Amino acid sequence: MLAFIPVLFRFDTISFDNNKIGSNGATLIANGLALNPKVNHMSLHFNDLRDGEISKIAASLKTNTNLRKLSLGGNKITIDAINSLFDVLHACSSFNAAYDSNHTCAVDILPKVNRHENPRDNMLSKLILMTDICVGDLEEIPIELVPRLLALLQEGKELNNSQFNSLDAVFKVLREWATKFVLPDHTNSGPCHALDKVGDLVDSFNKSL
Repeated sequence: MLAFIPVLFRFDTISFDNNKIGSNGATLIANGLALNPKVNHMSLHFNDLRDGEISKIAASLKTNTNLRKLSLGGNKITIDAINSLFDVLHACSSFNAAYDSNHTCAVDILPKVNRHENPRDNMLSKLILMTDICVGDLEEIPIELVPRLLALLQEGKELNNSQFNSLDAVFKVLREWATKFVLPDHTNSGPCHALDKVGDLVDSFNKSL
């Protein structure tokens, strides 16, 4: 198996189907993929791979941006292996985790992950989904960053046929921000100074769209 590893750096498509490569073979492949070789399609069908081997291969995708398709069907995979792939390809613990996921590699056993040809479209799709998973986190975003974030989400919502409503999100964030941070100016009887900033941010948001 070791003799085949240099092949990863010379060919676009490689198949190790029905070879029972075992744990050592999976480790060698994972180590090779982590170096980001040329290969963009690898098939590992029916190799009796188990969760531990799949986890090693999944970890290699953290540093691999060339592999576009990975075929893993026919192996002895459980939910643990699926979770290890999700952790790398579609992390959902936070917006940052989703953004830092691998956006290039599609896996046959996860047909809805990284299904777009353009990696940026895959990234936008994940951020859109995160608005449902981490909706409460929107309240914690620094108000100055809200226009840029919402513009980015607006760009990606059509990729998932999302019901994301940027205006609704603006209202939610500004409502929470006003409740927590906008305090009356006790030095005079005029309106809160912070409200002027809100107006500026609305203008910035409109321009960013």
